[in-house]
Amino acid sequence: MRGIPMIKIAVIVPKDLVETTKLAAEEFQEHIVVEEGSMKIGLDLAKKYESLDFDVLIARSGTKLLFKSAGIQIPSISIPLTVRDIYDSLKDAEECDSKITIIAFQNMLSVCRDFTDITERSINIIEVDNEKEVEEKIIDLKKSSSNRVIIGGGIIARYGPKYGFKTIVFKTGKSSIIKAIKEGIKVAKATKEEKKRGARFKGIVENSRDGIFSFDKNGLINTFNSSAEKLLKAKGEDIVGKHIDDAFPQFELMEVLDSGVGEVEVVKSINDKKMMVSKIPIKVNNEVTDGVVMLHDINRIQQMEEKIRRDALSSGFSANYTFEDMVSYSQKSKEVIEIAKEYAKVDSTI
Repeated sequence: MRGIPMIKIAVIVPKDLVETTKLAAEEFQEHIVVEEGSMKIGLDLAKKYESLDFDVLIARSGTKLLFKSAGIQIPSISIPLTVRDIYDSLKDAEECDSKITIIAFQNMLSVCRDFTDITERSINIIEVDNEKEVEEKIIDLKKSSSNRVIIGGGIIARYGPKYGFKTIVFKTGKSSIIKAIKEGIKVAKATKEEKKRGARFKGIVENSRDGIFSFDKNGLINTFNSSAEKLLKAKGEDIVGKHIDDAFPQFELMEVLDSGVGEVEVVKSINDKKMMVSKIPIKVNNEVTDGVVMLHDINRIQQMEEKIRRDALSSGFSANYTFEDMVSYSQKSKEVIEIAKEYAKVDSTI
């Protein structure tokens, strides 16, 4: 539909999930690309789709954590692991051996523990943070335990057999993928709306003839418009990122963050110029999160007032009738008209 940008989502999954994911993607109108990959290959794909301005990435838990640690900026969603997924995988594992170990990334731990609590099963659960740790934990497990069956994400299939383990990769159902895509769409819509608000704010600030700059709760300047550059004789590229006390100590802006109380239209002399200064705290849930400073050049305010007066005089007091339209018969009336003509020669009101 015209005017509504298409949401673009990349779903990166292991080989065994590609077909199921494609079936899930068919239920949505959004532009959804399904790619085969996990961990390092998944990260390379994530970088590719980030460069193509995709809105959201979706992946299995371990791969999603890798995106975050690698500094991928676009939002990423983890395909949820469910109690049902663990149950189905455990059934397959128990056909091989009763002694089973689950290797889980941090974002899988909660549901794994929920499963053991619900079923009252005693299962060895090992937490890992990255791919390197997966191999290290498998080596440790070989040395310290008789367990020879491992359940986990797709990465265990790469290292488990290498050290003599039977590996069962968590099964992921179509419903879990659909749930992740729905969440991805919500996140994409919210992100787009936030970007639109940010662009509107930036447009208003940049085109304002008043000087405007803002700072975060730590006192670091994050916005500095061109009018502020002119009024304060400073370049935005030099100011943004600086602390307010270092850049403009004369404004005493930390008081605004500390007290949550601002000032509105206070006249100050800055750089030998009279300015009207407003210092405004921004609050979210009654907590100060940012601050804004607005600067008005008093000379410009006076110039605008004079212009408004001139415009009012030129347009607001035009005559519908002239003295020639007035008919007088008595001498007194004629004298009043002559006096009025004298007053009419000046701009002042009577």
